[in-house]
Amino acid sequence: SNAAELRASRQDRTAYENSLASLASHAHALDIDLGSLPVIHIAGTKGKGSTSIMVESILRMHGLRTGLFTSPHLVDVRERIRINRAPVEESLFTRYFWEVFDTIRSRCEAQGERMPAYFRFLTLLGLHVFKHEAVDAIVLEVGVGGRLDATNIVEKPVVCGITSLGYDHQRVLGNTLIQIALEKAGIAKPGVPLFTIPQRRDALCAIWAAAQRAGAPVGLAPALDPSVFAGTSVGIAGAHQAANAELAVALAGTFLKMRASKSSVSMGKGGGFPENDPVTPPIPLAAPPAIPDDALEPIALRALAPDAMAHALSVVSDQRKRIELDRLRALCAERPDIEASLQVCERDEKQSKRVGAGTSETDSSAAA
Repeated sequence: SNAAELRASRQDRTAYENSLASLASHAHALDIDLGSLPVIHIAGTKGKGSTSIMVESILRMHGLRTGLFTSPHLVDVRERIRINRAPVEESLFTRYFWEVFDTIRSRCEAQGERMPAYFRFLTLLGLHVFKHEAVDAIVLEVGVGGRLDATNIVEKPVVCGITSLGYDHQRVLGNTLIQIALEKAGIAKPGVPLFTIPQRRDALCAIWAAAQRAGAPVGLAPALDPSVFAGTSVGIAGAHQAANAELAVALAGTFLKMRASKSSVSMGKGGGFPENDPVTPPIPLAAPPAIPDDALEPIALRALAPDAMAHALSVVSDQRKRIELDRLRALCAERPDIEASLQVCERDEKQSKRVGAGTSETDSSAAA
């Protein structure tokens, strides 16, 4: 399963990341261009399935031929791969299944590799189906987490979204909300708009930090006028669906605007969003204050992978950062596996100091 694969990644992170690269190479062998797919990529703990369905519905109502990839399925695996909301036809599913299976098996046998696990294979199959069925938009729901999920082989989606965050898959993603948020926000890509909804402060800080590191413009989906919901419903029961609907409108509206202009988001200082969106302009996530030092347990922090640990340290106070780096240095003697994390964190610390020094010099010159 996808969760089992991710649990294994905590034991051997390098091997797992290499296997993601292998998954991308399988996609290229299937002639899937991971850099130009019309993808709306959606992660989160609660509501990502509902939001994905709403986005697909909006785009389909605008006349687009849609592909929808979700999980899990209830009765038939074809429920995971839909064209214009309907599960892909059985005859097409069978044909595309064997095309993907035969191609990947031949490559794996030639290179001495294992076949991709279940969810990874289905991800490749879904992208293969959408490519050959010539869809105009692909709504891609993350399986588990985000950063190391199979769906994250997509190199440049059109827009990304993060739904409500909470505690899920803690054995895989971490025991604190900031760890989980950093993993979910790992879908952020350079220059690709990233929308989210109001979250707990520590989760928002983590999303902002991950977006800044990736170079992704990030903002809150704008609230819809309450009158929009007067006497009607979004089609899915529950008052909480209003927030999912706001995120869906922001994602679908941005996709339609980007598709119409066929232009990328211009990145100024801190990023930017397309102008004249068909939705209310997003509320930018300004640099949030540092996360309270007690929000990130030391033991949990050291369990993070190198890049994730650097993410986490980027949103705590300078004092806490120095304490954690000292702890990591002391542990390296007995825990060689932590050394890679320490090197990444020290590199980032030196880089931030250089940036800070450069800013101070610029400010001093301007003052003079």
